[in-house]
Amino acid sequence: MEINNRLSDIWGRRHLGSAEQCYWIMYSVARAFQARRILEIGTHRGFSAVTFCQAVLDNGMVPKVFTVDSYIQQPEARQPALDLFEETGFAKYITMVDGDSGKVLPEVFDEICDVDLAFIDGDHSIDGIFRDIECVENHTKVMLLHDTQNGGQRYLKGLEEKWRVISFPTRYVEGDGHLVGITVAVKK
Repeated sequence: MEINNRLSDIWGRRHLGSAEQCYWIMYSVARAFQARRILEIGTHRGFSAVTFCQAVLDNGMVPKVFTVDSYIQQPEARQPALDLFEETGFAKYITMVDGDSGKVLPEVFDEICDVDLAFIDGDHSIDGIFRDIECVENHTKVMLLHDTQNGGQRYLKGLEEKWRVISFPTRYVEGDGHLVGITVAVKK
C-alpha cells in the first residue's frame, strides 16, 4: 500500500524512528478524525510530523503541527528534522518547540488552546508518559501513544476510565529492545 509518493520516497531511503506500520496508523487516525491541529511530543527526526502534515493535506485542509522535543538524548537528530521539513515543503506547517514537554506544554497551550490530536512519543519513562498525558488530556479528544508494547503498559489501564483505548501491536523491536506498538485513545 502506498499513502503518498513523497512519503514513500522518504520512508524508502531513510532510517525511520518507528516501524512503518506505526506511520500507517498515525496517518489513518489523523485522516479518520479529521485532525488539523496536531501536537506531537517527541520530534526526533521528524517523520511523524510530516506524516501528520500529509494526512491533513490529503483531507483537503491546512495542517498546523506543533512538535516538542528537548533533543537532550539525541541532539544530532534536530538538524535532520529541520532538513526533512524543508525537503517535504512542510516547514511552513510545523512549529518546533525546543524544551522539556513538562515545562513548555503549559506555555504552548496558553498560545494554541486545544488540538485535534496529541501524539505522545517523548520521554519513555512511566513518569514522563504520565506527565505528558496529564498535560494534554484537557486539550484534546484524541491521543495517540507510541511504544505501548501491544497495550501492555500499565499507564493505559488508568486511561480506560475517561478514554476508549485501542492498542495496535507492531512486529518491530527498536534497537534498545522495547516493543513498539501504538495506542489510540478517544475521550468518552
